[in-house]
Amino acid sequence: MFHADSRADFDSAVAEIDRRIPTMSDHEIVVELTRLVAMLGDGLTRISLPNQPEAMDPAGRESRAITPAKDPRLAFHRLPLRLAWFSDGLFVVAATREFRSLLGAQVLQMGDRPATAALEAIQPVISRDNDTAFRLVAPDFATIPEILSAMKITQTPSRVPFKLRAASGEEVTREFTPLVLNASPAWIDVFEARQVARPLYLRQPEKHY
Repeated sequence: MFHADSRADFDSAVAEIDRRIPTMSDHEIVVELTRLVAMLGDGLTRISLPNQPEAMDPAGRESRAITPAKDPRLAFHRLPLRLAWFSDGLFVVAATREFRSLLGAQVLQMGDRPATAALEAIQPVISRDNDTAFRLVAPDFATIPEILSAMKITQTPSRVPFKLRAASGEEVTREFTPLVLNASPAWIDVFEARQVARPLYLRQPEKHY
């Protein structure tokens, strides 16, 4: 059952979370439980975050089933960006219309941490079997403000500062606020904006190959 940590480490983490619960917010508690489950080192054993799609679902984001939040106060939110992690860095691959100008921009910093350090800070809460799963899920989790706040990458989930290098080469700083709960914004992706064909691996994400 324990692939990454020992049973003793797991029991110690449970006791530590139990001790800290009175001092944590509801969202922080959920993130800590997610970290606890991730300690098992099994990508199929994970917590589904309230009001979020399944992280490992192969379907495109718009096709993924949302895990309902039984209490709206427990729901997790999204930033108005979608990110992907490539060999040369973390990039904006989709955005709401308001931030269309950031399509193709490289994320240099989230909160007060360089982008790579922020992604590494998220790693403990990602249930995974290997590094590939980590690289797949981490950019998704990096747009959930409650995770960024709980992992101390940002000070608050209500305002998330990013430093980016735009496609033009200009470095810019933007402060993002979470999307309204259950909002369905019009997303623009970088392929649509630049009128280029999607690579084969993105053309039918809902199908298993």
